[in-house]
Amino acid sequence: MTFLTINDFLLKLSADIRNQITDSNDAILDDAELHATAIIQDAFFDKYDLDAEFANTGTNRHTNLLRWMLNLTLYFIYERIPDSQVPERVVKNYDDTVAEIK
Repeated sequence: MTFLTINDFLLKLSADIRNQITDSNDAILDDAELHATAIIQDAFFDKYDLDAEFANTGTNRHTNLLRWMLNLTLYFIYERIPDSQVPERVVKNYDDTVAEIK
């Protein structure tokens, strides 16, 4: 992962659940983050220096960007499991985030 850290996920998802969904494979997190990054880049490429924003680390990261990235990345991670097992809040957070960035 480049923008998000493993600890960021603890804000919304326990380590145990994350490891269950991803089979403890960090490549799955990387792939999900790439998809989330693409959505953000498509929405804001002409308005902001996204390379600079995504290069920020720790507390220098923009709060909304961090929240959006977490919501989108979690949604893509949850695509690995049956729809009936995906928490409604994951889908709602995804929908809300996509609506907000548009």
